[in-house]
Amino acid sequence: MRLSTRLSRTLLAVGMLAGAALGFSGCSQDYALFKVHLQLQTANGGQLTPDDLASVAYCQMSITDENNEAVLTKYKLNTGVDSSGNFRGCYTSKTPSDVGFFSYSTSRTSGSLTFSVTSYDDTDKQLETGTSTPAQVKPFHVAADEIPVSVIAK
Repeated sequence: MRLSTRLSRTLLAVGMLAGAALGFSGCSQDYALFKVHLQLQTANGGQLTPDDLASVAYCQMSITDENNEAVLTKYKLNTGVDSSGNFRGCYTSKTPSDVGFFSYSTSRTSGSLTFSVTSYDDTDKQLETGTSTPAQVKPFHVAADEIPVSVIAK
């Protein structure tokens, strides 16, 4: 009886140590979080006119990895109102030049991602397009780990 009690206690202790090791190793942080800031500008970097902005019907984002392989293609960016009551996103006659911030998460924990955004008019004609610099993936643990990405479509 004593041998089985000792064996049970040993197995319990080993199990608890293994569980603690998994918890401290960060196994639960198996994703990366990107905060993509999108702006629309003229080809020379100036502000688009109100008429230019009114012609933008929608925007699509595509993402490629460090091998230039598609991760996400032609994802239509949502529209809406932010916490301050300002319109954000691409939508006919309501697209601001500072389109806003969009979040993207991935299960990748290494490598890099490049974000591309293209705006279109209501006839599906391509207007402005922009690509970020490659953003290094890092696992998300705290808010400071959010990876900032800037895309300026011109």
